[in-house]
Amino acid sequence: MLSPISGVHMNNIKFFSSAAVAIVAPMALLGILVCVVIVTLPLYRQTVATLPKPHVTVADSDVVARSVIMYVFFSKPLAADSFSTSEQRHLQDIRSLSLKVATIFAALLVAFLISAIHLRNADRRLLYRSVATSFAVVAVIGVLLAYFIRSYFDLLFEYFHKVTFRSGNWQFDPTTEKLIVVFPPQLFFAVSLAVLTALIIFSAVLSVYFYSRYKRL
Repeated sequence: MLSPISGVHMNNIKFFSSAAVAIVAPMALLGILVCVVIVTLPLYRQTVATLPKPHVTVADSDVVARSVIMYVFFSKPLAADSFSTSEQRHLQDIRSLSLKVATIFAALLVAFLISAIHLRNADRRLLYRSVATSFAVVAVIGVLLAYFIRSYFDLLFEYFHKVTFRSGNWQFDPTTEKLIVVFPPQLFFAVSLAVLTALIIFSAVLSVYFYSRYKRL
């Protein structure tokens, strides 16, 4: 039989492990969904294929899109002759941001796995309940975010760039620069809604699944 001290200690371990799972599990899922969208990003460009491109041919568009994706996410050399100085600096900032996000995601994923393993051995009911609750909360948050993006996308898009890229190198001339033409705001609107839609569906499904596992124990 556990002593009062050891019992309190175990309760604290369960509490913090449960909190870690509840916080990290949705973040890990979101990171996975973002990676999926990154891989399929060229498909989303088709959503803005009818937009006017006064100085960018289809071939140029493919070269620019491929060069950006390979540079930002796979550390391949950038086709510098396709971009202006301000565009290159902006892409450098994006690459730096993506590396930071990837590092944070990796750390959170490790924390999630450690917490999940511990809770699975210590208290499976607590594990399933924590994960089910966290995914349910994320599904609700996803619905709210989707609403705000659909209603206030332009404002949120501008605010995000002002906060994230304080050097101000994120505004481009669509008549002379290619980045804003190949990756227009409409594209990010479509991608944002796609990510949130996937997040809401998967979170809801996983919440129901883990809650059913919790009820069966």
